[in-house]
Amino acid sequence: MFGHTAEVYKKQKNIRTKWRRVQQKQPLPPEDLIHCKVIQLHSNISFYLSMIYGQNHEFQREQLWLDLKDISQSMEEAWCLMGDFNSVISKDDRIGGNEVQDHKLRELASLLESCALHEPKSTGAYFSWTNRTIWSRIDHVFLNDYWYEVFDYTHSCYMTNSLSNHALLVVQLPSSPKPKATFQYSDMLSKHHEFESIINSPQNFQCTSLMQTLYQYLKLIRPLLRRLNKNYFSDLKEQQTSARKTLELIQLETQKYLEDAFRKQQEKEAHDKYISILSSSMALIKQQCKLEWINYGDDCSRLFFAKAK
Repeated sequence: MFGHTAEVYKKQKNIRTKWRRVQQKQPLPPEDLIHCKVIQLHSNISFYLSMIYGQNHEFQREQLWLDLKDISQSMEEAWCLMGDFNSVISKDDRIGGNEVQDHKLRELASLLESCALHEPKSTGAYFSWTNRTIWSRIDHVFLNDYWYEVFDYTHSCYMTNSLSNHALLVVQLPSSPKPKATFQYSDMLSKHHEFESIINSPQNFQCTSLMQTLYQYLKLIRPLLRRLNKNYFSDLKEQQTSARKTLELIQLETQKYLEDAFRKQQEKEAHDKYISILSSSMALIKQQCKLEWINYGDDCSRLFFAKAK
């Protein structure tokens, strides 16, 4: 159950879901699976949600796993699976009763591997089901790799059982505001025609020491360089893609009119612009690689040995 969403109430034979401020779309027919697309009305963010009920016997769950694997084949958006899977991930997920057999573990492990799913961090009670003799963790939340492209942070919370054998399972998506971006100088800025005028603009200021003079100078040119970066280099990837497409279109036209001087000049200008943008991108990548090496190069990590080769 999503703690911040409900208003649509849906019931099937073994599954109940409740929402607040969402739209639910595209339900699929199996009685042990509700698969739908959810849209948060306040943010217009959408994701797919599969509500699961695993039958008691292993052979009864086989069709459910096949349905989920079929869904995963075409899933290219954020996807959350939650509910009673009636399966454990490890032997530590059950206390009491018969020992968990290895083939019981392979059942859910195979699903996670085939669908590229992982379990987020959780809080609250560890075991999600009990009959007062056996305690087990058979209720789960799983997310695919696309999930974190939409949501910054997600965790599940296992509430108390109350009068039920199962713990209430809540998926929480707390807001995690991103830190304010800080400006960092890049060598590519020096290639722009406005760079020289910017660094020469601060004049006629005096301080008591050379260090204070340098500090005041950098303080004055920082907002100017920040504006330069924002106006011309903030979307390098998009500029690079656009410049390449423009060059390719002009080249196609030039091939039709090989003697047209105007089109040749257009091609040269588009070629030079694309090279300039590409050079800026390469300068930024090189600088980022140097920073990565400074931060992680002496950690005897995989990066260190890759560079050493």
